[in-house]
Amino acid sequence: MSAFEPNAVLRAALDGRLEPWLLRLLGGLGAAVGRFGLVRDGDSILVGVSGGKDSLVLALLLELRRRRVRDRYRLGAAMALWDEFPFPDGYVETLEDFFRLIEVPFSVVRGSMYGERGREGFSCYRCSRERRRLVFGEALRRGFPVVAFGHHLDDFAQTALSNLAERGALETMRPRRSWLDGSVEVVRPLMLVRESSVRTAAARLALPVGSAGCPFKADNRRLELAPIVANLAKMHRLAREKIVEAALSVPESGGRAGESAWKSAT
Repeated sequence: MSAFEPNAVLRAALDGRLEPWLLRLLGGLGAAVGRFGLVRDGDSILVGVSGGKDSLVLALLLELRRRRVRDRYRLGAAMALWDEFPFPDGYVETLEDFFRLIEVPFSVVRGSMYGERGREGFSCYRCSRERRRLVFGEALRRGFPVVAFGHHLDDFAQTALSNLAERGALETMRPRRSWLDGSVEVVRPLMLVRESSVRTAAARLALPVGSAGCPFKADNRRLELAPIVANLAKMHRLAREKIVEAALSVPESGGRAGESAWKSAT
């Protein structure tokens, strides 16, 4: 890949001239931030970057928001790369150009996908867990106790249906959650934004979306549930929102209360 060159829409946004559709998207992120306390004054937030549309849109929106609000927060980004499945030549450099352009400090942490355990029993879930572990370590090393992931509304709805079908529990991801005994807080500011809006934004902004060709994509249960959620949304246009509303109204396993603020957020 060659050096990243922003298109006119992205350049205008970085100059403070946001088109109406981008303002609406930023409003969706802001709604989640405000109602669930996902970004607080003085936070240091590291965006976990995969190269996909979700994490790149999230990083850009958080930076655009940072320039427009009174909350003072520090923003960074990091990507976990597996030695076994690298990105195409030049892609990481293109991504570095992008983050340099939007003025978000970016770093790459590398590791072995299989580690000491080897390939036996490896899955999409384990890969995700190990990538998260690398990102958490990088966040703590760089002084970012808050990590933001790009899970959107569709991810929340699909997770809820997966848990309902497999575990008999109507649960989904939480907007904000502690990990590593409270050393890291995970936040998901795109939780009120539909995937279709994220996809449109990535295309209109010509973001440098890339893929390392993960061999475990077929194991991703959320992707299998995506068409089911889409069909439910044909029956009722707010099906995604209603599914997530129901899941977040249920107390988490272990006795922790669910997010009762959800009802005021819809």
